[in-house]
Amino acid sequence: MYDINNMVAFELFDEFEETMLRKCVMFYSAIGSEIPPEKFDIDCIDSLTSYKIRTDLQPVLHKRDWFDLSAAQERVKGYDWS
Repeated sequence: MYDINNMVAFELFDEFEETMLRKCVMFYSAIGSEIPPEKFDIDCIDSLTSYKIRTDLQPVLHKRDWFDLSAAQERVKGYDWS
């Protein structure tokens, strides 16, 4: 979620590279799961909690980096994945 949010927020993929962004999302889903998904369900990001961010993400970020979970969820869900 952190990386996908940054890729979308900083517009690292232009319209010609959107397929690559979708592939990156599927790759992240596959390596982060016990069972690789057949399809990425974007609504699953609603299940992320502040506690999960605090325990899993914050320890690997620089102290000055801030991650706004609700803003990231909105940004990623609002991206045109079609």
